[in-house]
This record gives sequence, C-alpha cells and structure tokens, in this order.
Amino acid sequence: MSSISGYPADLATLPDLLEFLDDLDQAWVTVLDSQIWDPYSKAAVDLVVTAGNLTENNNKIHSTPMNQTERTRLRSLLVTGTAQLEEWLAGITNEGEEYQWALERAGLQQKFEDLFMRTLAEMGGLSGAINDPAGMEGTC
Repeated sequence: MSSISGYPADLATLPDLLEFLDDLDQAWVTVLDSQIWDPYSKAAVDLVVTAGNLTENNNKIHSTPMNQTERTRLRSLLVTGTAQLEEWLAGITNEGEEYQWALERAGLQQKFEDLFMRTLAEMGGLSGAINDPAGMEGTC
C-alpha cells in the first residue's frame, strides 16, 4: 500500500483503487478464515492440495490459520497503509480544501471510510479504538 503514494492522487482513478482495496479486504478475510481467494470468481474457496503419495491415501493438506504475530503484522500494515492513503489523498484537493470534501463530492467518502472494515472486524480491531491491539485478544 505504501507504493500507491508514489502515483499522483486522481479522483478519476480513485474508484478503481477503492474497488481493488475492497477486493483485497475480502481476500484478507478469506486468508484469516484459512481459505484462499479465487480472483476470478472473487470468492473464498477451501484450500485442498493433493501431493504425490498423499493422493494414493486420499489424504489432503489444508491451510493453517494465521498466528497472532501474522495477524498483528497484517493489522499494522492496514492501519499504517490507510494513514498513508489519507496523506496521499491530500493531493486530490483544491488548496485549502480537506480531502474528505473531495471524496464526498465524488461519492467516495463512505467507500474510503469502509477500507479494510471486514478484515479489522474479523481480527477484532473494531471493538474499540482502531489503534488498540487489545481488541485482537482471543481472535486467533
């Protein structure tokens, strides 16, 4: 997400970016649920891998859940990445205008506010202040 700020902020392409980030949000929830994201159907699917001699025994390998460290890293990436996006969005405004007004006029404010809401809710990040990791306790 930090790479996004390397491009000029543009209201014309922002809907595409927000759609991509929404897909990414859905994909992270899928991973948190120990599934994989199918980008073609835009849906979660179970990961089932058969390998070599495992096929002969009808055994299957399933994905493992993310541990607490991985969840904490993901949460940090999402929170800091969203903060970087807010700074980046300052480039889409007219002088003296806050980016929220520009997003509101374009009908994009709610989509921006909902960034990674599913993922943070899955990890418990919405049980209090968004920067309070205590909301993640017992979520893995």
